[in-house]
Formats: sequence, C-alpha cells, structure tokens
Amino acid sequence: MPHLAIEELEARRLLTTLVALIDTGVELTPTDPHYIKDSPYYDLADGWDAYSQQPASAQNGYAALQDNGTDAHGQLNHHGSTVADYIVDGIVDAKSQLGAGGVDVKIVPIRDTDSSGQLDGTAIIEGIRHAADLGVAVINLSFEISDNIIALGEMSLSSAIAYAQSKHCVVVAAAGNDGFNIDQDPNQPRYVYPAIVHASNMIVATSYDSAGGGIVSGMNWGNIHYDCGDFLR
Repeated sequence: MPHLAIEELEARRLLTTLVALIDTGVELTPTDPHYIKDSPYYDLADGWDAYSQQPASAQNGYAALQDNGTDAHGQLNHHGSTVADYIVDGIVDAKSQLGAGGVDVKIVPIRDTDSSGQLDGTAIIEGIRHAADLGVAVINLSFEISDNIIALGEMSLSSAIAYAQSKHCVVVAAAGNDGFNIDQDPNQPRYVYPAIVHASNMIVATSYDSAGGGIVSGMNWGNIHYDCGDFLR
C-alpha cells in the first residue's frame, strides 16, 4: 500500500482543516470549564450520527451529537468530550507556534454509539467512511474494541481505513489502556481494533511520560503498530 504523501494533504483546498472525532459525541451544554472552552472549535453543522446514519439537525440543537457514552456500569463517562478537550489543547498549542496564528482547525463530532451509549461496530465503520467523504484531514479513533464487539470484523474496518486513505485522510488510533503488547501477548488473546490494522495512513498513539522517560503505566505498546506518544508534561 503506498504511503500518504504530505503533498496530498497540502493539495487540499479547504479553508478549514477538519478533524473528525468518531466517538461518543460531545457535550453540547457544558458546565465543566474544560468543555466550555472547547465549544468554539466544534463544527456541529457537519456533525453526523453514524448509528442512525443521519446528519445532526440545527433545529433540535444538534441533539444527535450529545455525548452519551457510558462505561461498563452504565454510567456516563464523557469519553468523546474528554478526547475533544485533548484535541483542542493540541489545536491551541499549534496555533501558538510562530507563523501558525491564522491556522483554522475544527472538530467534526461523529457519534458512533447506540441509544445506551455503547460503541457500535457498524457505526464506527460508517463514521469513518462518512468522514472521508466529508473531506476531513484527520480521523481520530480514540478507543479500543475487541474482535468480539465489532460485528463486521477486521476486514470491513480495514476497508474503511483504506477508503479513508483513498480520500487522503490520516487516521489516528489509540493503542489502548490495558498495559499489554498489542502486537503479541499470550495473556491477552484478543485483538485490539483499530490499532492493529495495517495501514500506511494510520498513526497509533499511546501516552508517554516525558518526566519519567517511558510509556505511562497501564498504556498499551507494540513494536509493530505503535508509532508515537502523547507526551504528558
């Protein structure tokens, strides 16, 4: 598979660089100061409910994009909103760099959860394809799902990521938070999607402690699939 050249991204003619956040949605009426500062960076008009496969409507306040992610106990975990906050921190940092003040980056929320707030395999795949068709530069997949959760399996997920590459999209995936090698670990027989997908347009990230000089305890790693770290200061 050919590598995605930087020139292909630079050839875009979009006035705004779009980052698709395929996750549990975002907080639309935030009270937490972190989430309040994130709202100006959302492109809700292009938002998409991948589970129902329909656009969010301004007429109902983009309710289809409301963060409804839940944990194993059914409690709200605000996962999408938290990831969006990290992305916004990155945008703010990038814009502070010399010569980058005019950079315009927006987050397009694409919700991939069902009505109970759980990840849906079909919605994930549809969300990737929709984001690619929208013309985003980056697709963010900050979640891990085992092969018994994503009903359509690796082939369909791989095909969706390959389709994103054909549209010149970079896909960023999380390595996961289980503390094991995602390439091979006899104590963890499951696979971790989408981080293990082989694709030249994918970046797999985990958390790196710059003070301690190593991967943060509890984070996944792997010589084959792991690419870079989210530095913690």
